[in-house]
Amino acid sequence: MIKPLQKGFTIVELLIVIVVIGILAAISTVAFNGIQTRAENTKTISGLDQFAKALRIYQSDYGEFPLVVYNTYLFYCVGESGTCASVGASGTDCGNVGAVAASSILNNEIKKVIPKIPEVSSQQINCETKIVKGATYFTTPNTKSVNILYYLKGDQPCITPSGSSVASRITYSSGAVTACNVVFAPS
Repeated sequence: MIKPLQKGFTIVELLIVIVVIGILAAISTVAFNGIQTRAENTKTISGLDQFAKALRIYQSDYGEFPLVVYNTYLFYCVGESGTCASVGASGTDCGNVGAVAASSILNNEIKKVIPKIPEVSSQQINCETKIVKGATYFTTPNTKSVNILYYLKGDQPCITPSGSSVASRITYSSGAVTACNVVFAPS
């Protein structure tokens, strides 16, 4: 008696299909993560550009930047709510990280010239053993200038929002984090 022909896949064919699917999944995951990182970095840059324009309008209308106190540093998060983390501006590791909160005082001043506070990314970026995120607005003692310190994931160029210049650019964790400090000098 002749055995009927059986149809189906062999083990080798199934293994090849599984390997191909695994490779495609790995490629898709890497591509998605890259797109997501670029989108979050772009959100930060776009939000800071809007915030910078508001700073220049505020300075034009009121003669100085908001909340400038000439004998001390003041730190505030850029955004409606939440906290941001700041890395010290020197050294090759993540240095001193401190969290600061969003300020209703700063936001109310900015809302005098624009209706809504721009949002920056709240992505948390691992910087060695610490986590950094967001952007920090701070005043510098004995000057009429203000700074914004912000973080981008990866080794990225520092983008200067309108009306500012780069004060410093530091990469941490072998290029995994870029800290950009931009300064807004009085015009």
